[in-house]
Amino acid sequence: MDLRDLEQSGSDWHPKAHDATGAWRIVADDCRLWLKLGADFRTDWGPDVKLYLVAQAVGDIGVRDQLGDSGTLIGPIQAFEGAQEYALPAIDRFAGFRAIMLHCQRYSAVWCGIEINLQSP
Repeated sequence: MDLRDLEQSGSDWHPKAHDATGAWRIVADDCRLWLKLGADFRTDWGPDVKLYLVAQAVGDIGVRDQLGDSGTLIGPIQAFEGAQEYALPAIDRFAGFRAIMLHCQRYSAVWCGIEINLQSP
């Protein structure tokens, strides 16, 4: 499978406890996928906010769900506004992930998320 087949982009963020705005892209290099948030990315500040890959659709995730138990950690958010990029975890098979979520682990608050499709063609 060529990772470039999994590239995608959008700007739709689905709010939960908070919202976000701004463009996002999933892009590939020769050996991994990257999540890139655009210069127009903005969300509310919060402590201990992390990004997770999750198998559920955004609509199936509750505001108080613990994503650390069911998701795959991408990493702590670098900034609450502006351009940033994250290497997606090296996973043998990305199929089955349907969303990337922002989650405040300290207060069990699901911030918001984006719908993705990492099914190989």
